[in-house]
Amino acid sequence: MVIGILLITTVTGAALVLSGPLFGLTIPADKAAASMVHLALLGLVFGSLALAIGAATGRTGATRGVPGLVAVLAYIVNALGPMVSWLEPFQKLSPFYQYAGHDPLRNGVSGPGVMVALLTIAALVMIAVWGFRRRDVLA
Repeated sequence: MVIGILLITTVTGAALVLSGPLFGLTIPADKAAASMVHLALLGLVFGSLALAIGAATGRTGATRGVPGLVAVLAYIVNALGPMVSWLEPFQKLSPFYQYAGHDPLRNGVSGPGVMVALLTIAALVMIAVWGFRRRDVLA
């Protein structure tokens, strides 16, 4: 999963930088790289959530459905947070806020955004390891 996400974001970032001038779009390489770092971390957050659910439950449906549902809800919270007062406090908890809330394409890498994403990934991977160790996979 990690290698796949890194490969996809690397190729996407390179494609943005290299093909941009063909369409009159100039994206500095460092800003494109910052955006791809945040995108990779977003993918790893939801991938590690799927890993944690799969390791804990062993159910394919839950492994696919729950992260999808969480992604949709997190996206809605992030998008509506500035417009709906009771959602605003929850916006910063959304992985989509950590991905784009600091506008990495314009401002570069956000240290706090990266740290929140890395801590989230680490916690979910620890839950996955714990869940996998509890399962009787030989039965």
